[in-house]
Amino acid sequence: MKRAPASAGVSALLLTVPVYGLLQWRFSEIAFLNRMAITFGVVIAAMTIIILIKPLAEPKVMPKKRDFDMRPTPLVLWLGGAVIAAVILFYIVFW
Repeated sequence: MKRAPASAGVSALLLTVPVYGLLQWRFSEIAFLNRMAITFGVVIAAMTIIILIKPLAEPKVMPKKRDFDMRPTPLVLWLGGAVIAAVILFYIVFW
C-alpha cells in the first residue's frame, strides 16, 4: 500500500515471532500451517490498524530504473528447466 508507514512493516516483523510462539506454547495441538495462517491474519490485522491510524501524508513513490535489463540469461533458463525436470523425475520415481 502506498500510504503504509515503515512502522507497519517493522511491527509486522516484530510481531510475527511472539504471535507464533504464543500459538505454539498455548495451542500446540493446532497444525503448523493453521498456526502460520493465524499468525498471518494477526500480523495483517495489526498492519491494517497501523495504516488506518497513521497513514503517510503523501503516497510513497518508488523510483523507476528504466535502464535495468530484466531478461534472464540462457544459463538461468536451462538451470530452471533442469530443476523442473528433476522434480518431475522425483515424482515419477518416488510416487
